[in-house]
Amino acid sequence: MTEDVINLRSSPQVNQIRNDNKADLLFLITNQNYKTYLGHVGNEVVDPNRAMGIIEVSYIDAPDYTYAHELGHLFEGVHQILKTVHLPGKLQQINIPL
Repeated sequence: MTEDVINLRSSPQVNQIRNDNKADLLFLITNQNYKTYLGHVGNEVVDPNRAMGIIEVSYIDAPDYTYAHELGHLFEGVHQILKTVHLPGKLQQINIPL
């Protein structure tokens, strides 16, 4: 899927459609089964010209909200891990940026 996101970004036809419609963000919604990903926006999305991604249609509104998740990455959102911390007399879970 990463390679397909790169191909999407470098496609003159896709960029022309994006420019013609003055789109800030672009998602390709596909029925392709990628097996390891539900959606992906690439690894370097800070550049507004690269604000594109791919989402499998069958997971667009899945319980994990794949579209919203990938959209968050386009706004520089990162994954976090949930870590259980044992404090004296307490059990607390905190999010730690990766």
